[in-house]
Amino acid sequence: MKRSLFLILIIILALLVIGLVAVLWNLRPAGPPSLTPTPLEAQVLPTSTPLPPQPPITVYRSPAPGEEQTLDEPIVIAFDQPMDRASVEEAFSIEPEVEGRFSWEKNDLVFTPADPLERGESYQVTVAESARSEAGLPLKEPVAFAFRTVGYLEVTDVQPAPDTEEVESDAIVTVLFNRPVVPLTSIAQQAELPHPLTFTPPVTGGGEWLNTSIYTFKPDEGFAPATAYKARVAAGLTDTTGGVLAEDYTWTFTTVMPGVLETSPGDNAIYVGPSQTITVTFNQPMDHTSTQEHFSLMAEATEEEVPGDFRWEDDETMVFVPAEDLELDTFYLAWVARGAKAAAAEGETAEDYLWSFTTVSLPYIISTYPADGDTEVEPYTRL
Repeated sequence: MKRSLFLILIIILALLVIGLVAVLWNLRPAGPPSLTPTPLEAQVLPTSTPLPPQPPITVYRSPAPGEEQTLDEPIVIAFDQPMDRASVEEAFSIEPEVEGRFSWEKNDLVFTPADPLERGESYQVTVAESARSEAGLPLKEPVAFAFRTVGYLEVTDVQPAPDTEEVESDAIVTVLFNRPVVPLTSIAQQAELPHPLTFTPPVTGGGEWLNTSIYTFKPDEGFAPATAYKARVAAGLTDTTGGVLAEDYTWTFTTVMPGVLETSPGDNAIYVGPSQTITVTFNQPMDHTSTQEHFSLMAEATEEEVPGDFRWEDDETMVFVPAEDLELDTFYLAWVARGAKAAAAEGETAEDYLWSFTTVSLPYIISTYPADGDTEVEPYTRL
């Protein structure tokens, strides 16, 4: 009986296992879906349609806008496509009329004048709409432009200015041009550059270009005083663009005229000693004879001229030595009259130079202590 019960339990356990396996089988995850290929519709790609030929236009010209044309350079007009060359040449014109020849560099029309263009002249270039491309199309718009040829080199300013007077002997002369005359260079290359300035009478010195269009000149020993100089920039000087100075540029200036720098005694001096000499210092060497003749010294009270002799410490300093001592307590007038001549030129003093001084008087008592008539003076008072 026990054996039968055991067998029944085995059968029940087997059925439970079989049922559990069936349940687990039904709960398993689904497998990946199967893919079924679907045919795609054929795509239609766009096709390019060539643009129709376009009217030609200009893309470059020489001279460029605002550029001055040199006299022997060709005129160049560049198009954006191949052109019917004969039609372009037929449509080309320039005013004032210029003879020349045509040539082509790919799409570029080149007009070369037979003779150099006129200097400083305005020209008008036109290419009419009748000019056509190789495709037969006319210009989108006519070509028209104006230009000027290189003009003349000019002096725009000078220092000292024309007709300046009383120019110092160590003055630096400056010339300004309207165009660059020389290229930018180092100081070491200055000697290779033109030195366009000359003077009458001649002056030795050195010139220097401060930049491409400003020239300066410094005399070695200074300009001579009281001298009229004529400065000259000669015609024919050329600038870096081909411009030429058409004619001489000249101007004049006059260096400082003779004049008195200082005197001893000075003006309004007092207490001048009776043996005092009179010294006059000029701003430049003077003609001794002429200067002595134009000097005078006079006592105002008597209006008599004081006699005396002259000596010169140098060519600029004259000393007058009175023949006798000057009067004491006397007001004197001294002057160098206009017309005293310079030593090395025709210049002369332009106006009288006057000054005055007073000589010392004899000594006299101005006060005493004790005063005259004082009484009850302390016995030990110091006089």
